[in-house]
Parts: sequence; structure tokens; C-alpha cells
Amino acid sequence: APYPLVSVAQADSAIPEFRFGVLVAVTFWRELTSLDGKHYYRHFERHEKGHIFNALFKSEHYDTIGYRLPLESHPETRGMLDEYSTGLDYLDVFYIPNKTPNRIFRGSNLGQSDLSGVENLMDALDEAYTSLMRDIRLGQARIIVPETWLERTMSGEGGSALGFNPYREVFTAIGADPVSSENAGITLSQFEIRTEQHLNAIRDLIERIVSSAGYAPQSFGLQIEGMAQSGTALNIRERKTYITKSKKEEHFRKGLIGITRCLLDIDAKILKS
Repeated sequence: APYPLVSVAQADSAIPEFRFGVLVAVTFWRELTSLDGKHYYRHFERHEKGHIFNALFKSEHYDTIGYRLPLESHPETRGMLDEYSTGLDYLDVFYIPNKTPNRIFRGSNLGQSDLSGVENLMDALDEAYTSLMRDIRLGQARIIVPETWLERTMSGEGGSALGFNPYREVFTAIGADPVSSENAGITLSQFEIRTEQHLNAIRDLIERIVSSAGYAPQSFGLQIEGMAQSGTALNIRERKTYITKSKKEEHFRKGLIGITRCLLDIDAKILKS
């Protein structure tokens, strides 16, 4: 392109290096298409102040880097140079954390997920939904009848088997004698589905998860009661969300300032437009 482009890389595909809280180098990596179906190919792109380095590695095992190959050995890295000069006196990569500080790795320069620390609530939410679906499965209507009341068909080995009729799928056969057994006639079975109890527990868990993540439940359409409220009242109820939003905006503000400066410098020094 005749102008500089911004590329977004996810944190799980980058290996950052911090010194005194400052990002000084980053190595990005990605898996390439295997040429033989047996080996793993990876492209490493290392960014340092003023330079970008490319490397291609081939390995027989997934958890090892392997040995280095020329970039021309793979079609996805063919045409790349081993080293590029950015002409910048600073790193051309900027890290924007989602939220700080990191509660799991204290002292780390990396941010953390909104759901960090609420994994147990997420497990409970999954368990509540699983219990609801189990109630739905158990609550299917069934008509229980003695096995002898159902039609039989001849099997391939001369025996007999119960015939399947899709219009009679609600019948459930039991091995009981309809003459000698007590209450062996037609029995209707319909278990209660505890929908309201499950949904109340699910809503409570979702509200706790949203609140622990730093947001007001009202921002997600939860706890909305009564008639429409004024803008001031909504702002008061959603104050927690606005505080979290302001903190994240500050992280992005610092990153965007650096990105904008980098784009202007690359446009002037390399593209000379």
C-alpha cells in the first residue's frame, strides 16, 4: 500500500519483553501450512527498536521450535527478507492492555481478562444451564405400558423384537404382566421442569459475573425494572460501567498516541509521501 497500515495481533501469538515496565521487543509467531503433513512450520517475526527480523523454523514435534530454514523454503514466507530497517529510534509495536493490574501475576506488565477471578462463577453458570437442560430431558412426557401391549416384528434370527413406530414414540415398555401385576395398565409420566428456579439462579450468577468483571448489570439489560428513567438516573445506576470504560479508554489513549506517531514517521521516512 502507498500508506502505512496498522495490524492487530492477539496477545497469545506474541512474546513480549519488558524492561522497567517498558516494552522493548516483541516476537510474533504463527503456524504455517505443513508441506508434508508430518512436520510443523512456524514463522517468527521479531520487532526491536529500528529493526524487524524474520525466521522460518521446522520441527518434528509440536512442542519444540526445531531448526531454522531459509525463508524461501516455504511459500508463505517466500519473498520476505531476513531483516528490515524501520528507520525509527523506537519500537514500532504498542501494547494496549485490557485491564490492569494483573491479579493472577502480580507485578506483571500484562493486562488481564475481564473474566479473571470469576472462573468459579462461570463454572457454576455452566452447571446451572446443564441442570436446566437435564430437567428438560427428564421432563419429556412418556406413556408407560406393559411390553406385551406393543406390536412385535420378526427379527432376522427368528426371534421377535418390538417394532418402531415414529407416531408412537411416547410409549415406554416395561416387562410386566398386565393381568397379574397391580397397576400395570397405561401410566402417564410427566416430571416437573423447574424452569423458574433455574432461570432465577442463572440470572443471579450472570449478574454476579458482570459485576465482578467491573460492569453494572444494567449495561447488559439486567435488573431493568419499572418505567423508563432519565439519563441522569441511568448514569448513576451504570456508574460502575463508566468507571471501567474510562480506565480502558486511558489505556487506548496512550496506545493510539504512539500508533499515530509511528504511522506518520513511517510515512515520512520510508514511504516518503
